[in-house]
Amino acid sequence: MVEILKLLTAEKVLAEREGTWTLATTVDKISIPEKVYDVVMRRLSRLEPREREILELGAVEGDVFHSGTILRGLGLERMPLLKTLQFLEQIHHLIHAAGPQYHFDHSKIREILYASIPPELRIEYHTVVGQFLAESFADSEEHAGVIAYNLLAAGLKSEALPFLILSATAAARLFAHADAIRYLERAEALLHDLFPDNPPVERVSQLADIRQRRGDQEYAAGWYRDALVSYEASLTLTRLAPNTAREADLVRATGRMHYLLGHPDEAHKSYEEAIERYVTLLGAARAAEDIPRVNTALRELGKLHFFKGDMEPAERYLREAIALAATRGDERLRAAALNNLSGIHYVRGDLEEAFSCHRTCFAIRERLKDEPGLAQSHKNIGILHYRLGEPREAEIRLQNALTLYRKAVDRRGEAVTLRHLGNLHYQEGDHVGAQRHWEASLSLCRELGNTEDLCSCLNNLGLVRFEQGHYASAERLYREALEVRVSRNQLMGIHDNLADLYLDLHQLDRAEGEVGLAEQIAAGLDSAPVLAELHAKRALIASARGDHDTARGHARSAISLGEPTGHVESLIEALVASAEVELCAGNHGEAKRSARQARDIARWSKMSHFELRAAMTAARAACHEGTGSESLEELAELVRSANERGYRPLAARGHDLIGEIHARSGDLNAAADEFIHAAEQMKEILVSLSEEDRRSLVHHPDWKGMIGNLLDTLVRTGRRDEALAYLVAFGVASCEVEPAEAGALAAVPVS
Repeated sequence: MVEILKLLTAEKVLAEREGTWTLATTVDKISIPEKVYDVVMRRLSRLEPREREILELGAVEGDVFHSGTILRGLGLERMPLLKTLQFLEQIHHLIHAAGPQYHFDHSKIREILYASIPPELRIEYHTVVGQFLAESFADSEEHAGVIAYNLLAAGLKSEALPFLILSATAAARLFAHADAIRYLERAEALLHDLFPDNPPVERVSQLADIRQRRGDQEYAAGWYRDALVSYEASLTLTRLAPNTAREADLVRATGRMHYLLGHPDEAHKSYEEAIERYVTLLGAARAAEDIPRVNTALRELGKLHFFKGDMEPAERYLREAIALAATRGDERLRAAALNNLSGIHYVRGDLEEAFSCHRTCFAIRERLKDEPGLAQSHKNIGILHYRLGEPREAEIRLQNALTLYRKAVDRRGEAVTLRHLGNLHYQEGDHVGAQRHWEASLSLCRELGNTEDLCSCLNNLGLVRFEQGHYASAERLYREALEVRVSRNQLMGIHDNLADLYLDLHQLDRAEGEVGLAEQIAAGLDSAPVLAELHAKRALIASARGDHDTARGHARSAISLGEPTGHVESLIEALVASAEVELCAGNHGEAKRSARQARDIARWSKMSHFELRAAMTAARAACHEGTGSESLEELAELVRSANERGYRPLAARGHDLIGEIHARSGDLNAAADEFIHAAEQMKEILVSLSEEDRRSLVHHPDWKGMIGNLLDTLVRTGRRDEALAYLVAFGVASCEVEPAEAGALAAVPVS
């Protein structure tokens, strides 16, 4: 419509008179083209030959063109040219000026002009445009894409090559990874066209550099398999045109890709090879007194040893790298090395030391306005806040990280941050929010082929199912996570969670086997928090077998390892295990004290499942101590919270405990109601289990006691048929069950 109005104005059919636009002729005499093409062609037909020539050359440059291009291409004087351009803008309304550049008023004008230029003349125009822009804006990333396009259209492939690479750099700086990859692919194809056979060494080296850059962009985009192919191709080329520094970088990069793709053996082999190469580079750099290269090699060696799990050499190299970077004033490298050092402290459980590193790193990155680095720092600081039981601070940091990762189109960073936000929601008892974030992360991980984070999501979802009493589903998710080839740290966590699951199912040998596997890994990683949790599980296993002295020894070890780390989850697990051990040994007061300490820490840290589990243990201790009725109201609130959050096993235990308290007070009908509530929860748990798992679960002392309480109370209240129905439902007709505490309720023989 705008173009039609401009045409009518140019042909004086539409004119302004006294501030009002009117027709200069009758409607039946107006000829309006039906297509935009025809409208534009009618407008262009009114141009003088020189005017059209100017616009054609401008159209070759693009939707935006420079007067300098026209001057060079047509050999015009500057002043007459500028007056003609003014005429084309003000009278013909085909272009408009914007600073030193001119824009076509409509993309169709440029398209039609360009299409009308004969092919041979078009090539000459592209040559003029490309060479003028290359001379005028050689170092400008903004113009690199246009220069490369024009030089390629002119057939000047060799001249276009550096501008394609510069265009890729510009795209990468804007996080347009797909565009960067496209430019690099074109540059690679161009080199193959220029040198199809026996390329000179310098061109092989250039091709290796392009392929490495392409791998970097594919990695940044989350395309790990493509990145691995690019890095391996670049490595092959680098060995044809030797470059020791690049070769070391590429070996490290291939190791990282293997790790992310779940190839631990290949990753380990690559890391070993990379370490050898960086040690050689470090020696050569020291000998040459090339301090920047020394600094880079130190940091790379620190990272590689960390990836391998060798914390002592990793820390040594990183501390030297940090000190040297501070001396040199290389703030970017110093921040990166501080971030790596914090990872070592985190693995060891030294959370305050990790925080100290991150605070310094974050301050540096803020000064540098390093947004990708700030995204990483926000995420890592958020994780630390989460581990220290500070959910509000964790939420703020993780949301900031998510915003920056999405801005940078860093899909792996987004996936990792979503997972940790899920962890945070889970910690606060919001299982719906947790699953939503974890499933979003899981979807991204599957798309990216990122097995490391895929494993973590599966593990987390398995944990939720475990706490809800969906044991079969939890085990399936854990086992799926184990099938993904992952890091030792993740394997350790999965074995730890499987041990919890088998403890709940009263499969003590299987639990002990999983603890043993996790211990082997934890010892190699020097991970005090995980070792504390594993001692806690050994304490529970020994206690279940009646070996109270061994159980106490493990409980003490768990607490002594967990306390110094500041790792809240480890300390809570250690205290709850200690409480359970003392409860089984009959030391009810000590059990109650430890359980309440764990409950208070978990409550302060907003770790709902741990809080309810510890509170349940404290309530059981009080009940055995004879003071359970005093906490009946608190116990009822605990059961309500467990039901609300879907923690079926905890809810069942809570209903059973309330039932015991009512039974002791003589209110058998109220007791029966609570025992039935517990039984209904138990039925929901049993329905998804295999026959073997059902048998082992109903032989667990807790569950066996719950069934005994239910059957005894139903029989004593004259509800024998209901008791028999539950026997069938539980599939325990062939075993002997008895109330939870001998003498508290009359024993019920079951045939």
